[in-house]
Amino acid sequence: MKVRTLVCCGLISVTILSGCGFNHSNDEDSDTSSHTKKTEEHTSQSQSEHTSQHDQATSEGKSHQRHADYDDKALVAMTLHARRVDRYMITAKELKRGKYELQYQGLKGKDKYKSISELQLHKANIEHTPDDMKVYVVQPNKGPYRSYIAVSQKEIILFGSQSPFKFEDMHKGGIKFNTKRIVHKYHKAKDLDEMKDKIKISDQPE
Repeated sequence: MKVRTLVCCGLISVTILSGCGFNHSNDEDSDTSSHTKKTEEHTSQSQSEHTSQHDQATSEGKSHQRHADYDDKALVAMTLHARRVDRYMITAKELKRGKYELQYQGLKGKDKYKSISELQLHKANIEHTPDDMKVYVVQPNKGPYRSYIAVSQKEIILFGSQSPFKFEDMHKGGIKFNTKRIVHKYHKAKDLDEMKDKIKISDQPE
């Protein structure tokens, strides 16, 4: 009888210990599963952030490369399509139709217009011009002043003057355009190739 009682007690103890062990195992499995899930979520988030940063850098790189691929002639041709260009320079529309409006006082009727077949740009040695920028004097001019355009991969400036000046004067008083925006807006202009053919650029002073 005592033996049977001891056996029963032993079985009960084993069952209880097994249950505790099973619960402990389940707790460990649950903790492991939770830790694995958090690790996977963290890894996924890190990969997503890295991919996003990479895509942004790639996009910015392509954008920079796209406008860096255009030479001064192409950038000038695009700029001729922009607003307010007619204040200092002949516009793309005028160059295309072969006639531009003079800005001299007292001119009337047909005297206000003059024929044009090409736009000539000669390098101008303007004091204090940044190393990454070139300034050109533009012919023909539209009024009683000389027309100038400064070109770089960052900025394009239009200016007119009747007397010698420094680059600071041009930058302060001229019409400024962001090069990237000019490229973004006008690089697909249908007449861009035609404009480039009608623009002649020389690195030799006028």
